[in-house]
Amino acid sequence: MPANDYDDLANQASGFSGFGGHLLADPEGDGVAASLGSEGQALVSTLLSLGIEDAEQVVAVAAIPAVRGELQQVLGLKDKAFQNFLDNVQAMLPATRAAELSTPKPKDLGLGVRAPTPEMLSAAEASAIEVVERSETVELPGLVNLVGFFQPIRNQGPRGTCVSFTLTALNEYIERRRGIQRNLSEQHLYYETKLIDGAAASCGTWQAKARLPLASRGQCREVVWAYRNALPCNNHGARPAGARPDGLTNRLATLAVPTRNVLAYKTHMSKQRPIGLSIPVYNSWYQSAATRQTGRITMRIGNEAAVGGHAVLLVGYVDTPASPGGGYFIVRNSWGTASFGSANPFGAGYGTIPYQYITNDAWEAFTAVVPGINSVEDTDEAEDVTDDDTTTGTSVTIDVGPNIKITIQSR
Repeated sequence: MPANDYDDLANQASGFSGFGGHLLADPEGDGVAASLGSEGQALVSTLLSLGIEDAEQVVAVAAIPAVRGELQQVLGLKDKAFQNFLDNVQAMLPATRAAELSTPKPKDLGLGVRAPTPEMLSAAEASAIEVVERSETVELPGLVNLVGFFQPIRNQGPRGTCVSFTLTALNEYIERRRGIQRNLSEQHLYYETKLIDGAAASCGTWQAKARLPLASRGQCREVVWAYRNALPCNNHGARPAGARPDGLTNRLATLAVPTRNVLAYKTHMSKQRPIGLSIPVYNSWYQSAATRQTGRITMRIGNEAAVGGHAVLLVGYVDTPASPGGGYFIVRNSWGTASFGSANPFGAGYGTIPYQYITNDAWEAFTAVVPGINSVEDTDEAEDVTDDDTTTGTSVTIDVGPNIKITIQSR
């Protein structure tokens, strides 16, 4: 399937984007870019560099008080000119639609990635210069879509458990590709992670910590320990007696991915490997009514500060020149199907994130190998996930590819 087929399917009427929005620059010469002449073209070009191509996105972003000034500064417009531009954009939409988008969304969706430590940032910077050598000589497909291999989207609620949801989805995907369909417990993985992450009293964690118990202790099935999204963040409840024994049948060894290397991400995905991604979150998309509906994550606008961190699972990509960095990744989120991405073309609950967001801002990235499908060829791809903080006093050996084993020794 050509890389732009998803755009074409949703672009039956001229002037509309692949996500159903009113294009700021209509290929047939209409839109706000045409109405404002050369100045309009320049403004639209700046917005496109932020991943904003629809009038709906502009109206929603400008409605967020903490972001409005940043948008005005990025566009380089004085007050009157800025308001005139917004009026022209809003006039592209039906009045009811414009009003719907003009109310910022509350900060009510759970996050849960803690900001990386200096050591984690150093590791990310070091990994960013790594190159997956085989990808330099192999032409990658323009589109990879693994959505069909996943179970229905789930909802973490307001709890800061996104890391557990992300790695659980990865674990379930690997099992499903092996012919095993299980609903695994996000609660169990989050519980085990908080025992060893060094931040037991704080909400949220890091993928770099969660991958350790995932490899050594695994996670039990949901039927053994159910996740409840209405509980306070770290209110785990008593661990069921059967959780740890059951979890040993659902362990997963992960691989670190060069954190800000888009080529590495695409190479892994061409081998059927989804990627758990941790990123800083900005109000320009977190509170955007347009993003909530379409799932389209946009770039940071100006100097806006991060308001938290979030983990999602990347389950494909699409090369398209219109997106910052030359394409976008398909995002599997953990905010349910009504609160995020209800109108996303890849399915309700899914979203997209520009390649450039990864290059600029990615914090962590991990993947896993599907046994028998493009397995690890070289030992330098395998990761030793041993950690001195684990406390079970066991040794676990995990096969991650032909002639490659990882032994995990814990205390």
